[in-house]
This record gives sequence, C-alpha cells and structure tokens, in this order.
Amino acid sequence: MSNAAIKVDGVSHAFSTRSGGTWQALQSVSLVIHEGEFLAIVGPSGCGKTTLLNLIAGLEPIQSGSIYVNNHPPRLDDPDLGYLFARDALLPWRTIEGNAELAMELRGIPALERHNRANELLHEVGLANNVDAYPAQLSQGMRQRAAIARTLATDPSVLMLDEPFSALDAQTKLTLQASFSKLWAHLQATVLLITHDLSEAIALADRVVVFTSSPGRVKDTFDVPIPRPRELKSLQARSDYHELYEKIWLSLSAEVKWA
Repeated sequence: MSNAAIKVDGVSHAFSTRSGGTWQALQSVSLVIHEGEFLAIVGPSGCGKTTLLNLIAGLEPIQSGSIYVNNHPPRLDDPDLGYLFARDALLPWRTIEGNAELAMELRGIPALERHNRANELLHEVGLANNVDAYPAQLSQGMRQRAAIARTLATDPSVLMLDEPFSALDAQTKLTLQASFSKLWAHLQATVLLITHDLSEAIALADRVVVFTSSPGRVKDTFDVPIPRPRELKSLQARSDYHELYEKIWLSLSAEVKWA
C-alpha cells in the first residue's frame, strides 16, 4: 500500500449562512489513504465528515488546499469512484435488477453484460430471489443490499461510504457489515467510511481517524492491529478490541458537546 489512492492536503471549507456569515466545516485537513486501504473517520455530528466525502467526490468545489484521487483532482461522475449513502436512494419505478444495472447502463455497458453483472452481485448480497421486486416491496435492509450491489457494479477502485448501515436495526446492521466485509476482501478497493459507530469502524477498517468538533480537523489516528478476516460478532471476546475501543472513545468523547 505504498501508493496514495486519496491525498487530502490542507483542505479547509466553509458554507454561507442565512444571516450572511460563514460556518467553517473543515480546517486544514490532511490525509493520505493508500491503495487498497480501508480508512474509517469518526467524529461529532457537524464536524465536516460528509463535506470531506463530497469534496473528494467532486460534489463540492475545493476552496482551500488540494485533493487528488488516483493522481487527479476530484471530478464528477468519476468512473473509478463509488459513493454509498446512508439511504438506499433506489429508483422506485425500477426493479431491484434495474437499479443494480443503472450505473452500468449510464456508462454504456451492453445489456447482457449489465444483466450478468447485476445478477452476480445481487446473488452475493442475498437478493437472488428478489431481482424482479420493486424497492417498496422490500425491507430497508434489503434495499440497502441492492444499493451496495449498484455501487459495486462498475468495479470502482475507490469507495466512499457515508454511514451506509446507520439506518438499519442492530441485527440487519451486523449481517450487512459482514457481507460487505467479505465483498471488500475480494475487491481490493480503497475505502473511506464515515461512521458514528466505533465498533463498526474497528471491525471494518485498517485505520480509524478521529475528527475534532467543528471545524473538523484530524485529531488522532489509530491503527487497527486485529488480524483479518474478522468475525464481527466475535470481536467482543477480544481484549485488544476493547482496549482500542476505549482509546478511540476517550479521544472522541473529548470532542462531543454534551447537553
């Protein structure tokens, strides 16, 4: 992992407020995420985590500093980048198979290739029997599985995950985390995960970065030395998991504004 897939150097970003002032979301953020690395960012609400993802994805213009993704500045509709949101954002008028094919269709991939790739991924995420269903007919967890298949269908080399499991119940969340972890093991993709769940960050990531409260800055970085493959449910029995959790929590809790 010697090459940088994502390089963020001295990035600051502010938004205009209705009162005519500005709100500083990020302040002098610098990060290097290596090819094939899984990095998780945790931080208080409103510390600019999603703003950073949007800057990397080219959805927001860079105001200060620089960002490079696979050695080029961020660009909209980058074919090497996949973005998975907290909500599935499936098109309600398309079947699950149709949704899984969408990104491939927009990129001009032939119909048979789209069909085969979509069905392969839907099988891997446990939706082989639901390809003809519509989103409204499925549970939130099943819709998020379809969103994962859609995101992975174009084989992106960089994956941006913005709290993709946060809206799910505890059991579904664990199941989807395990499914995604197994898929990622075969992808060799670089992953940047935003999450509020420290257990999720430790279970999935190679490194965990803690952001300060707004404006967001890099406060601490923690390596996750727990060997892979990780059985997510069995981590609770490991003393090294609990020790790392406590260290990250102590760093993060100092940034949380308690009522």
